[in-house]
Amino acid sequence: TNASVIKSNLITSGARNVIIKDSKGNEIKDTAGIGTNYKVTISTLLESKTFTLVVKGDTSGDGKITILDLLQVRKHITGDSKLNDARLLAGDTSGDGKVTILDLLQVRKHITGDKKL
Repeated sequence: TNASVIKSNLITSGARNVIIKDSKGNEIKDTAGIGTNYKVTISTLLESKTFTLVVKGDTSGDGKITILDLLQVRKHITGDSKLNDARLLAGDTSGDGKVTILDLLQVRKHITGDKKL
């Protein structure tokens, strides 16, 4: 999803201003894709709130689901390295609250084109 789609939907829903920043804190262009751990700040007339974005399967935070994400999920399962926060939520593709072999298989199927996440 491009940033412009998210911004447009939020503004249609009543937001006055929407800013999306990448995981390094840089504001992204409207044509850019979004990734896990990006921050979206939504401002209305009354308040401003910032939320962390999660893209299912995108544990690396680059907005794409690739072999890198597959390896990160595998390393989490084997205990070689742990996913945390938004990256942990992205790795839980099945939505059962944990990252398991099922999630690893779903990421693999997405990469091979057998299943869309």
